[in-house]
Order: sequence, then structure tokens, then C-alpha cells
Amino acid sequence: MQTLDEKKGDLIRAGKLLTVEEVLAMWPISREYLSRLTHTTDETKRIPCVMFGRKPLYAYDELMWWRDKHRFIPKKRRSK
Repeated sequence: MQTLDEKKGDLIRAGKLLTVEEVLAMWPISREYLSRLTHTTDETKRIPCVMFGRKPLYAYDELMWWRDKHRFIPKKRRSK
């Protein structure tokens, strides 16, 4: 059971938009790679963002959803 403060924190985290610098601090990737993932032509591989002027802003829950959806799962090796 979550306390009231934990529920409030979840709501704030879900509603807060993160800047590019905050995303780069969270994930160990370069700015160029984040830009490439944000602006790719393939919509299934694109990180969802909100453009405010020319600055992209990212929602925390959408970033976590994208990371879980595109997680690399290695194939099981065949034994000989």
C-alpha cells in the first residue's frame, strides 16, 4: 500500500516534462543519439516528445515505457 506522499510523487513524476539535460543525466547516451532517436522517420522506434518551440521535452512515464519496449533481449544460444 502506497502512502499519500508516494502517490503524490508518482503523480508529479508522471506529469513533469524532462529537458534534454535531465534525460541525458538519467540515461548514459550522447546528445546526438538522443536526437537521432527523437527525430527518426520510423514512428515505431521514435521516442515520444513534446516540442515547445524548438526544445523537445520528454515525459518520464513515456521514456520508461519506450525503454522497456525497446529493451534488448539476447537470443538463447544453441548447444552443439
